[in-house]
Amino acid sequence: MRIKTEKRGTWESASITVFLSICFVLTAALLLTVTEASRTAAERLYLQLALDSAMESLFSQYHRPLWENYRLLGLEYRDKEGLKEELSDFLRPYMESENLFPLELSEEKLRLSEELLLTEGISFEEEVLEYMKSSLPGSPFSYLEESAEEEEVLESLEDFSRLIEESIHLSPLQREYQLCGSDFFALETAFSDFSHLCENAEKRKKAADSELDSGYLQGFLWEAAELQDLLSELPDAAGLCREKAELLSEALQKTEADFEAGMAELSEEGQAILQEEFRAYGGYLEESGRILSEIERLSEFSASLSESVQEIMEEAESFLNELEEEEEGEHEAEEAKERRISAFCREKLGEWRALSELSFREGGRRIRAENMKRLEKIPSLPEERLLFLSLPEGELLPGEEKLYPKDPPFRAASSDSPWELPLLGEYSLCYFHFWQSEASDQRPPSGSRECEIEYLLSGATDGKSALSESLKKLLALRESRNLFFLFQSSKKREEARDFARSSLCLGEGGENPALLSLLTIQVLSLWALTQAFSDLQTLLLGGRVALLPAEESWGSSPEILLRAGSRERNPNPREEASAPSYRDYLRALLFHAGLRDQSGINTRMLLCIERNLRSGVSESEEDFCITDCLYALQLDADSRSRHFFLDLSSVRAVSGRETETLFRPQARSYYKYKNDSQ
Repeated sequence: MRIKTEKRGTWESASITVFLSICFVLTAALLLTVTEASRTAAERLYLQLALDSAMESLFSQYHRPLWENYRLLGLEYRDKEGLKEELSDFLRPYMESENLFPLELSEEKLRLSEELLLTEGISFEEEVLEYMKSSLPGSPFSYLEESAEEEEVLESLEDFSRLIEESIHLSPLQREYQLCGSDFFALETAFSDFSHLCENAEKRKKAADSELDSGYLQGFLWEAAELQDLLSELPDAAGLCREKAELLSEALQKTEADFEAGMAELSEEGQAILQEEFRAYGGYLEESGRILSEIERLSEFSASLSESVQEIMEEAESFLNELEEEEEGEHEAEEAKERRISAFCREKLGEWRALSELSFREGGRRIRAENMKRLEKIPSLPEERLLFLSLPEGELLPGEEKLYPKDPPFRAASSDSPWELPLLGEYSLCYFHFWQSEASDQRPPSGSRECEIEYLLSGATDGKSALSESLKKLLALRESRNLFFLFQSSKKREEARDFARSSLCLGEGGENPALLSLLTIQVLSLWALTQAFSDLQTLLLGGRVALLPAEESWGSSPEILLRAGSRERNPNPREEASAPSYRDYLRALLFHAGLRDQSGINTRMLLCIERNLRSGVSESEEDFCITDCLYALQLDADSRSRHFFLDLSSVRAVSGRETETLFRPQARSYYKYKNDSQ
């Protein structure tokens, strides 16, 4: 290079050093390297953005009927390849865009490394809780009581749950005591039959005495033969009394053993009630022991009495035979014959009257059999006529068609947090059907008419069984609450005692303390059960029944026991505006069931959802499967890209080997539904 200097005005030679050139090259290389580094970092972010966007696009295709009917977000899919194909389609615009990020990502390079279905783990419960917490304003317990604190409401539900748990243990024991009433009635019947035999035998003895006194030997022999037949029946009747007493004693021992085994599950009040019932039976058995001793004495006495009667009968027959033989040989005057017969009858009359009386004074017919038979049927009503007596007249029973599998193909999990159970129960009541009168227009969004809440509680596979099992739990709860009230009310005890004395006892039975005490306890127990049926009727008709009865709201008398088993509705049902409704009782039952097995309830909810969507409650989808609903997904991508501001050809020329011009950015995207919509 030549330059002209001003000083001399001549041209002279000049040059740029190699070092300066190197500086320029290095500076340019540095700038390009920094730019390329920034670009590759941005490219990775671009890839992450593409994956996240594709995942959001994929999950936006949630199952619409599932959301519309149950407010659940779930992506229905059939296989992984289909998911990858859809994701690849969503990613294609990002890969084909002309920009500074020449990414290449094929479908084969997509990996679904983690899938979480709606039926797996706590996915379902998590989504329900997210929705319920966002859809309920203020406190998540505000739907229970407007001003209640969460701790107070939870404590209230836990107390309610303890009452339910106690009723579950108390009801079978109570039923055992009630069924002991059948053994009691059988024993009283045996006593009555033995007494009746003794009375008839004494009547025959007196009739024979009359015949003998009148001198009519043939009539005497006939009456004496009838007496012998009755006396021969007494040992068997005594044995039957012993047998019935042993059966009652064994039944009470078994009940007491069951009580001892389950005593820890009962409150002090529940234990006191059962102990009082046992004491009443114990007092009755003690008195029955004295009666049995008298029966044994009479049974032994009847044998000796029968021998004495037989001797007198044989003598009378022998005397008559002699008269017949004499008539064949001699024709004795009729008057003389009559005198001989009269003399014989006077002689034997003294012997006959010397025989001891067969008097059974300890037992006898002490109860009204026709009324006791009505009461005897009451304990079996929960098993035999529960739905008939509970459902309003004219309502159709749920069907017996199998609706749900006995062994579900999956099992949803639960966090088992007591704080979450009220929300899960409220979700169930909002989106699943429970029994209502056909006149009611309240239906869940799905429009279902099956007893779904009852199925959640019981697990029974058909509607009729599900409703029956749920009502049994509710009946047990109402019976236990009524029982506690009746045993604690002196007024109701007096009513029960008066009813037992007037309607169940006969003669001196009403004055027998042991018998009257036992009958009073039985009346109280059966009264609580009968009133519980009336409570169910009120609840299922849309009424309300207070958890704890009160004197002023108790609407029945012991006379309802004589009508038990009929569909006659209580004319004075207990209905209070502030008392729990059937829905409220179901809420408490759901909380109690959740404490025991919320996982099972979650599983059954998912089965209900699947069945309803399949059967076309809202939109027919016969192939819908809840186990194909995706809740969360993790996507890994291995892409390929090339350097945009970097050329490694000179490096390859110097090194003499191939140098990789591509790099492989990786990214991972995880998406899970967030169900916080209002």
